[in-house]
Amino acid sequence: WWGEAISVSKDNTTMADIISEAAEKMGYALDIDDNTRNCEFLTKTKESYSYTGSPMGMLYDVQQNCGGVSTDDKSVYIVPENETIHVYSPNLVNYKKVLLINKNTGMIGIPAPTNYGCTVKILLNTSVRCGDMIELKSERIPSINGRYFIVSIAHDGEVRGRNWYTTLTCSRFGGQSGI
Repeated sequence: WWGEAISVSKDNTTMADIISEAAEKMGYALDIDDNTRNCEFLTKTKESYSYTGSPMGMLYDVQQNCGGVSTDDKSVYIVPENETIHVYSPNLVNYKKVLLINKNTGMIGIPAPTNYGCTVKILLNTSVRCGDMIELKSERIPSINGRYFIVSIAHDGEVRGRNWYTTLTCSRFGGQSGI
């Protein structure tokens, strides 16, 4: 699904147009949330834009132009899923309420602190998305408690296996480590 190599060169184009072109080249549908559609990042005009590579790489390039997978509440996430490119901002869209993660809601083991947040394993949950916010409550490491944005998700499960987990890599809300 990375698509064939492409070369794009545009003048006076918006980030939304670049995302749309990448989705088209991949043969994917584009879903830009109505509240996110008019955000500053997507409507920002670039005087010149040039890219050579795969359409998926072009989406990655656009994500980096928006500050990467940022940890503040003004982030824009570009997420390919089920042959659709979803574009949304957790600040402008409330896809779901803040997910509470603790020992009673399916947290497995102890969260692992990182430089920018933490990694936490939970029971398999395929409804979480990059950009969702969690509220972490750990009795074993109280200094890690707080709100985080999910920046990476890995699911581990087999029909006949014992592993049915989701591992979340999270960045502290506002980018503050707190540890």
